[in-house]
Amino acid sequence: MQRISLLAFVLFALNAATTLAAEPVHVRGDAITPDGALMLPPIDFNGSSVASTQEIVEIESPQVSGDSYALSGKVEYTDVAGTGFLEMWSYFPDGGHYFSRTLDASGQMGKLAGSSRARPFVLPFFLNRNPARPSRLVVNVVLPARGHVRVSELRFGPAGEASSAPGVWWSPRGGGWIGGIGGSAFGMVGGLIGFLCSRGRGRHFVLGALTAMAATGIAGATAGLGALLLGQPYEVWYPLLLGGGIAAVFGVGLRPTVRRRFEELRAMPRVI
Repeated sequence: MQRISLLAFVLFALNAATTLAAEPVHVRGDAITPDGALMLPPIDFNGSSVASTQEIVEIESPQVSGDSYALSGKVEYTDVAGTGFLEMWSYFPDGGHYFSRTLDASGQMGKLAGSSRARPFVLPFFLNRNPARPSRLVVNVVLPARGHVRVSELRFGPAGEASSAPGVWWSPRGGGWIGGIGGSAFGMVGGLIGFLCSRGRGRHFVLGALTAMAATGIAGATAGLGALLLGQPYEVWYPLLLGGGIAAVFGVGLRPTVRRRFEELRAMPRVI
């Protein structure tokens, strides 16, 4: 019985040692390159059968000039049981400390669950016009149980520049602009098509516009699906997939109706 207890204790100690053996990487804020790169090799962490939190990076005296900042990079994980996440703790000179966590369902702040190829992540923090600046940042990997996590290509800079994370096609603001401009253009073209159809004018233009809309929509939806499969954040794949899908359905679905409408108007006798 004592041997069994001793063996269990040794196995538990070895397991804990495996989980906690990794030493965090310490970086000084003035050592970060002008473009925000931390210049660190990939950092790996293996979880155990119990919940674990591992500090992986500590940034002393981070250089913060604006009202926001963010740590971004890529995260890859395998066989994460349950829901894990990355977190960044911001420590301030007055003793206050606050965290940011990747707990969204998807996107750059998406949680860690199951397995994923390397995808962008971001941990932002907004000071909300608070003049105080953090004196230290600590980045952790938090896993509820087993799993392997690799963090790489770390960068630090203003939160508005989170799109500089390697591999991200555009920022949340860029996604908003794309959705807004695309939606406005779609509305104007759709309104013009409706007006011309009701008047029975511009047949070639209307049919050509519907063909172009269908082609553009299919291309956009395909790009959105590819972005989703590649692990691009929500603000990248959502406007492409939604806008492209609507344009494709509209362009393909209305073409027979519009053609029939023009033929009916052409066949109607004109009143002089």
